[in-house]
Parts: sequence; C-alpha cells; structure tokens
Amino acid sequence: MNRLSDVVLENADALLSATKSIDFNKVLNHDVAEVKKLKGALKSLQISGKRLDESLDKYASKPIDGSSGSNESFDSLDDLPPLDDMDMAELEAADGSASTEAPFGNKDEIMAALAVEGLDGRAGMVYNSLSDSRTLPFGQVHHRRGVPRFDVVVAPDFAPVSGMHGVFISTSEIMSIILPSDNASADWQVLKRKPFNSSEEMIDYLSLISAGFDLP
Repeated sequence: MNRLSDVVLENADALLSATKSIDFNKVLNHDVAEVKKLKGALKSLQISGKRLDESLDKYASKPIDGSSGSNESFDSLDDLPPLDDMDMAELEAADGSASTEAPFGNKDEIMAALAVEGLDGRAGMVYNSLSDSRTLPFGQVHHRRGVPRFDVVVAPDFAPVSGMHGVFISTSEIMSIILPSDNASADWQVLKRKPFNSSEEMIDYLSLISAGFDLP
C-alpha cells in the first residue's frame, strides 16, 4: 500500500466522525459557531488553507437566523498524520469530478428530463412501505438527517426494508437512500450513489434503482 493510501485510511475514521458532528444545515445558514466547527475539523485534518479560511470567515459573517449551535472541539484529531501538498495534489488529480461539467445546470433541467420520460409525477415523493398509498411527499417526512445535498427526489417502486426509500438526484449524481424505520431517532442511509455524465445515463440509473437492480 502506498504512502497516500496509508494517510487516507488513517484519516478516514476521523473525517467521518468530524462530519457527523457538524450540522451542515446550520453551516448553510451562516451559523458562526457551526462554521467554526467546520474550520476546526478541516484544520485538524490538515486540509485547510488561507484561501479556504478566508472564505469560511466571510461566510460566517453573514446574518443568520436561529441559535448559534455548539462549540465542540476536535482535539482528538491532532495526532493524525497530515496530508501534505503533494498528497492533496495526488488526491485532486485522482478525483476527476472537480473538472467534469455537470450534465444539468439546475433543478428545472432535471425536472424537464424526468418529464420527457413521464417520471415527473413521482418527483418530490418517496416510497413509504408503512403507508397504504405507498408514497409520501418528502416534505412531510419528519427529518432529513443523513441525506446529502440533492436537487430532486423521486419515489421508486419499492423499499428494500420496512420504511422509506427515495432516489435523490443532484445535477451530476444519483443516490439510493433509505430511512429504515419511522422512528424519529433513525437516520437516512445511502445505499448506492453514482455520478452520471448525461441525462440519458441518469434516466437509466433511475430506472435500475427504481426496479431494485444494481448499478453498473
């Protein structure tokens, strides 16, 4: 195993722990304390920089609504081996997503592609095995914990477990995500996620996930 792989593996658990402790909805709402937590996590993992710090400072300075959140520290990450500049360059080179143009520009373009296939009627809904109607508007689900950023959610034809199942679509990625219980303490779980390069590919992946097939 090469040096970069060793470093990535050693940081993986810490990165997962850090991201779970951050409320990104508060970050999006310019919560000063939550942005500070994000900066602390990035700094501890040695993936912060002057330009990023300045951007986060400006982001946190915007007006916010609601509470300011907590000030949880990340001292337990201090002993992790840093990702140096060469490591970061290799990681960025390996991740082609940064230089790939998204197939869709916004939610409206995704909806237009769904409408062509007659699937727009399922948009905004999730499959709900606990309901007689088998569907539920996503806006009525009691929480969104565990759901990554997305633009459109589409109800598939089934749920792999008792609970809810949605196909969540962004401008460049499709995700199969379940809520395995109606218990308010349960979080949404990502089962599958895959980037796509065209609207046709997105529709193909949507059809496969909706019918319960694996993605290529």
